[in-house]
Amino acid sequence: MPDPAIFDISQLRRYTIYQNDLELELIQLFRQQLPQFLNQIKESANAYDWKLATHSMKGSALTVGAPLIAAMAEELEHIGHDGDRKRQDEVMAALGRAIVEFDRAIQHFYH
Repeated sequence: MPDPAIFDISQLRRYTIYQNDLELELIQLFRQQLPQFLNQIKESANAYDWKLATHSMKGSALTVGAPLIAAMAEELEHIGHDGDRKRQDEVMAALGRAIVEFDRAIQHFYH
């Protein structure tokens, strides 16, 4: 079983009712959305855009069972668009690492 701090399969299965095809479809959709979320955060022009992007990423991550990604998105949401730039950069780097760990967990679990 994967580390539930990285990939919480039980959380995902609450939505999919153990339907493997649906699990894979949701994970694929989430993985496709991640670059868009990251771009929206980086390119946000104001606090509203920042909040929308970080909050959307957090919700999607929670749905697919990616709690570490959700935690990083939530932290970015709290820092805010006009918050501490150094802290934003640190959390964005941590978010990048969380995404890599999630991808590894997914690959290991489904292959």
